[in-house]
Amino acid sequence: MEGAREGFYKIVKTVASPLRFFATAAVALTAIIVVLGIQSKLPPDLTAKLITIAFGTLILLIILVAVLVVFWPKKLIFDQEAHLTVLRERLGDHELGEFYFPGTLPGTSPTEALPPSETK
Repeated sequence: MEGAREGFYKIVKTVASPLRFFATAAVALTAIIVVLGIQSKLPPDLTAKLITIAFGTLILLIILVAVLVVFWPKKLIFDQEAHLTVLRERLGDHELGEFYFPGTLPGTSPTEALPPSETK
């Protein structure tokens, strides 16, 4: 169970920033289009509709990212760490230091994440 939890945490951390999420969604939609086009066992009209829907979604995703890049570029590159850094700058380190430790799994205490030499 712990291995699955760590694997899920790594996947979530990989797509933590919006730009990485958009890239992952674009790759997934492209893979869906390719698989439907090559190996679909569905009726041809249904396959064509599904490919059209996936392609339309991919185009909408690209347009959404383009709009965000033009008008709000910071929103694409900010991940959890960046937001916490901004909060630390506004509130000061003493406000967030005791609540968040970078690199720790959710639900674990900070002392479990530190090497044994640093827990004393």
